[in-house]
Amino acid sequence: MKKNMLMLMMLIAISSYSNTNPNMSKDPHYRVPLTNEYVEAIEQKGYNDFLRIVDEQNRKNGIISNYTNKATKKASRLHDNVDLVPVAHVVDSSDGNEWKYILEGTKVPISDSDAGRSYQRTEKLITQGAKGINNDNFEKMGYERSGYQNRFYLGNGNSVKDIIYLSKDNFSKEVEKAKNTNNERFLIEGVYKSIGSRNTTPDADAYPNEKQTNLLDIKMDEYYSKIEGKSRTEVAAFLKEKMEEKGVTGLIQKGDELYTRDSKGNEWKVLWSLEPISLHKSSAPDDERFKDTIFTRIFTYNEFDDNSTTDSAGKKLYTKDGSIYLQDKYDYNPELLLKDGWGEPKKLSDKIAEAQENIDNGELPSNTFEHYFYDKKNMTEAAFNTKWVTPFENGDFDRDLENLRKEVKEAKERLAPIEKVYKEAQEKTKAALNDPAWPEGVYWWTLKYMSDSDFETFLSTKTEKEKELLKEWKKYSAIEEEKSDEIYAINEEITETIPKRYGFYKSYWGGSPADEKWLDRVLQDSKIIRNLLGKNIQFRGRGRIEGTIDLGEGSNQIEIEEQFTGRYGTNIILGPYAKILNVKKVWVGGQLGSDSGVSISGRASLSLDIDATKKNDEGNFYQHALKDSDPNILFISRSRIITLDERNQFQIEMMTSRIGEDGAIDIGRKIDYKYTDIVTGKEYDMTIPFISDSIAHSLVDNKKFSKNGTSLLDVKIKDEIKRLSPEENTVYRSIKNAKKLSVLSETLTTTNKRTTFSVADENKNEEKLTNLAIYLKTKDADELLNDLSQFNLTSTERDEMKKLIENIKDSDTVKNNIKKEKDLNDKLKLAEKLEKTSEYQSLNLDSFLTDIKAFNIPNLRENREDETVRNENTKKIKEIVSRLDTATLDKLKDEYPELNFDDLLTAVNNVKNQDVADKWDFGFLLNKLETLQTATKKQLDYTVENLTKSLADINKDLYKELEGYTTSISKDYQNLKGKIYYTMREEEVLTELKNMLNQLSDRNIYSKLNKISKNEISTYTNIPFEVTHALTDKKHIARGGFISNRTVQDNFKGNIYTAYGLYEKTAESGTKYGFMIGGANTKHNEVYQRSLTTVATESDIKGVSAYVGGYFNKPIVNNLNWITGVGAQYGTYKVRREMRNNYQDLHSEGKVNTNALNTYSGLIMNYPIQEDVFVQLKALLAYTMVKQSKVNESGDLPLDISAKTYHYVDGEAGISFNKIFYGDNLRSSISAGAYGITGLAGYKNGDMDAKIDGSTSSFGIKGDRIKKDAVKINLDYNVQTDIGYNYGLEGTYISNSKENNVKIGIKAGYTF
Repeated sequence: MKKNMLMLMMLIAISSYSNTNPNMSKDPHYRVPLTNEYVEAIEQKGYNDFLRIVDEQNRKNGIISNYTNKATKKASRLHDNVDLVPVAHVVDSSDGNEWKYILEGTKVPISDSDAGRSYQRTEKLITQGAKGINNDNFEKMGYERSGYQNRFYLGNGNSVKDIIYLSKDNFSKEVEKAKNTNNERFLIEGVYKSIGSRNTTPDADAYPNEKQTNLLDIKMDEYYSKIEGKSRTEVAAFLKEKMEEKGVTGLIQKGDELYTRDSKGNEWKVLWSLEPISLHKSSAPDDERFKDTIFTRIFTYNEFDDNSTTDSAGKKLYTKDGSIYLQDKYDYNPELLLKDGWGEPKKLSDKIAEAQENIDNGELPSNTFEHYFYDKKNMTEAAFNTKWVTPFENGDFDRDLENLRKEVKEAKERLAPIEKVYKEAQEKTKAALNDPAWPEGVYWWTLKYMSDSDFETFLSTKTEKEKELLKEWKKYSAIEEEKSDEIYAINEEITETIPKRYGFYKSYWGGSPADEKWLDRVLQDSKIIRNLLGKNIQFRGRGRIEGTIDLGEGSNQIEIEEQFTGRYGTNIILGPYAKILNVKKVWVGGQLGSDSGVSISGRASLSLDIDATKKNDEGNFYQHALKDSDPNILFISRSRIITLDERNQFQIEMMTSRIGEDGAIDIGRKIDYKYTDIVTGKEYDMTIPFISDSIAHSLVDNKKFSKNGTSLLDVKIKDEIKRLSPEENTVYRSIKNAKKLSVLSETLTTTNKRTTFSVADENKNEEKLTNLAIYLKTKDADELLNDLSQFNLTSTERDEMKKLIENIKDSDTVKNNIKKEKDLNDKLKLAEKLEKTSEYQSLNLDSFLTDIKAFNIPNLRENREDETVRNENTKKIKEIVSRLDTATLDKLKDEYPELNFDDLLTAVNNVKNQDVADKWDFGFLLNKLETLQTATKKQLDYTVENLTKSLADINKDLYKELEGYTTSISKDYQNLKGKIYYTMREEEVLTELKNMLNQLSDRNIYSKLNKISKNEISTYTNIPFEVTHALTDKKHIARGGFISNRTVQDNFKGNIYTAYGLYEKTAESGTKYGFMIGGANTKHNEVYQRSLTTVATESDIKGVSAYVGGYFNKPIVNNLNWITGVGAQYGTYKVRREMRNNYQDLHSEGKVNTNALNTYSGLIMNYPIQEDVFVQLKALLAYTMVKQSKVNESGDLPLDISAKTYHYVDGEAGISFNKIFYGDNLRSSISAGAYGITGLAGYKNGDMDAKIDGSTSSFGIKGDRIKKDAVKINLDYNVQTDIGYNYGLEGTYISNSKENNVKIGIKAGYTF
């Protein structure tokens, strides 16, 4: 009884406890952090480490820069708002070493190499060490390289002047110099580091990452009592106490901040934040899934130690002129290792010391060092010198070594042609064996040992094609065997006979002392390993380096390749005056056609800018980064990590867009050079592949050299660009012939173009790639190049591309796709027939698949121990499967064998026949149910709908496979694509170039000028018709006026302000004669709106004009008058023409004069309706001639435009209603009229003839085509006083579909 009561009490206690911890809950109380949110990636850490210091230094100087917050878009790794270049220091070691790590593992030369046939005197190695080795031999020895890595993040467009690594002493001098010249911007002498986790609570690891987030083990009770709702000063005091409790010392509280002091007494703010969070643990009970804790971030300042040998991170100096100086703590004294056998290399000095100790201990010598010390100890000085010194100084050793090398070289020369024949024979025998017509069941080893007579008998049983292949194999098999024996014999000479002859052969069994006479006194170079220190420097992001990159001492390398850094990838531009010093190797990324699958950086990650104003004595461009760089830098592709076969698979972009004329670039070094691999001793042909950054420039390596032996690259500017229209090419050619294409360098270069593109851009690119896939399957090489190439290929390029096309067309990738397409088409025909049958429809496989997918198979497997689960689900499965008519399936299987009914029927029967007696049987049933699901899905893949979709995607599947770099011909495909298609960046270049060319021809503001002049003179045409005579009968009228005329078109608007004076006299005959003078001021400008295809420009025209003219107004019959006049105008205008796209803005200015004449004639008839009211009918014709002078612009891309004369004929007719009012001492009239205006001739202006200043070819500026046909509404109010004064107002509105025109005028005068 007591026992039962105790159990009951325990159960009650457990159930009542359930979850007594208020910090754990089913749902989170606070934000749930991202997994590993506490971890800073290298890039983010690089930014934060630097920017925290910058922000703190700025704060001390009263500047709030807030750089750290600008660099915290962790999800997208963007730092667009940061205009500084952080440098991340990386020591990627697994053992926590912060001094150095292995950059390159041990590289040991093979024995059949230069290092394998070079030797160092043991006596010199012992007495002089590395100093006793000449540099040529030293560079060919094996090595291992260790050091650190620095990553420079150039963000999105930042520039740096110099990047210089200095020893500790020289760095200090540079800092002092910067201070003295007021050139110091930021001196980084330390770094903010996290205090790290000091949470030692035993259960701190119970929830994921709790120890790494709650660094100080702050309890939630402490949060509620000491942090929540408290002032920052109170929280800082609590935090100081907590940090000191956990071992952080030297803290100072000032107000609401904490500080530490460095060794110089400078105070550095402690950077901290505290945030309640809820950690998630998926394996916890439901009511304990989330645990509340405090996310603690605390960073304190740590100084760099100049004398440290455990932390290689050094100080950095950022100067105001844009340079970065870096302190390098390493001591670069060379150290040698000895690699003998399979063990790890050991220090040479240790091996020497060990040898001396062994001899001193009385041991017999077993290696060259022990022989040296043994002889030194036991020989007389004369005997010792005879053995160890004299043979090396009298030439005996050098002579034997030279003879060894000479004879080995000769043997290798004999070997090369034999190996070539051997490999050719191997290829022939392999080709015969792999030929589809090779007789089935016949193996080479059977043929190899057949006698000639047996072989002839065997042949008699074969077809003619089989006989041909068998004879081919036998012929070349004999050659292969013969040459194999010859190769073996010569290799034996190289490895044994010749070395024995000269005493360099180590014979382990049965050799003579003469065979190895030198080996006890020398050490083979291939066994000596250089222990190198150095730096790997990475440049990431998009930016420029304008000055010197000097990595200082050590074995240093630079990496400039795609790193998926931020949004923009990597594209580094070296300015024309940049140079690279103290660098052994530059790894370069980016390659042809790499818009997708390789790099978001485009075709190259490294670009070289060029100063096109500099030419040398030979007339070649030379000012670029390679001019003053180390001439022996090895440029190599990153893919070389795996194999040297891909060593030259990279490209460097030369910014030929800066160049405006054909010429040559002196590279300053050899483009083609040799590189000997340390390990294999094999010599490789190396090249630096250059490409142009511009679609208008071709960069060609014609293997030419300067007088100094440096390589020359020819730059050719294309006469036309295939993707431009004929009209656009005419404009382009005028720029090219003027040698001013370089003005458009920002437009033509791909280096500044986007790396992210719109959906429309992506769709266009997909269409191009799909077309290429189709042509590779269906067209020959010529058709493909004619129809798809976006370039004018040279004959050499065309032949090269045709070979690539044939290789691709002949590949398994393309053949398999063609076969798959045929197979799908065959299946589609069958499926179309099948789906019409009642048998197939009765199966209702869609519904069947839905039913069997409803079973949760993983869950059923977990619960297969439960007999109820087994029985219930077995019954359901059997019921569903039994509904499928196997007889129908069997029939369809025979009628449609290609459509997978066989597999489906088998799977159905397997499920039906599976008996279930226990959990194991149930497991087998579930396995078979899965197989049935797969078979059903596969059959449904052969529906008309699915097959049609697969066929629609078949060409897309091919290009995606080719794009993925997974096929044997992907490289050929990428080369082809790069030669015939623009990359997406180049497509953008083309769009931007078209925009600029169209601004020169299609929307040039000069096309508007003649109509402005015409509109000015036309203003005077209507004035004689508007002089009212109904208010006075006096014979003399003098009047002046001002008219404001505003014109608005879709992309053009402006004002003409006209002032005029008029004198009219009535003759005795009643004819009125008038004289007019006037002047106008005009201002018009473009109003293009920015859109996806256009960029707003702000070209404008400003000018003045003067007019003089006369007219007469002659009565013809009662109330009908004839008015005729003539006038002349002279105008002068200043034109400011702007060309703009998304990458550059160009300005040019010109002056234009116009001479204009016009004459007009018309009729006016006044028809009285009642007293003081009359209708006026008006009709007139006008002719205007405008002669526009030639233009000679100045500016960025100035134009020369020929003079042109324009002729216009206008007509106007309409009616107005007029009313006269009478008042005391005055009379007034008001008139309202409607008119039709038509431009009878001249409004479709012809093209102006223009050219770029200095060009030999011209192009047409499209004339303005806006017609004048319009409706005109006119209101006119006039007042005439009895004493002779008159005044009035007028307003006119003219409109058509292309233009609106509003005129407002005032007038005043005197009659007498």
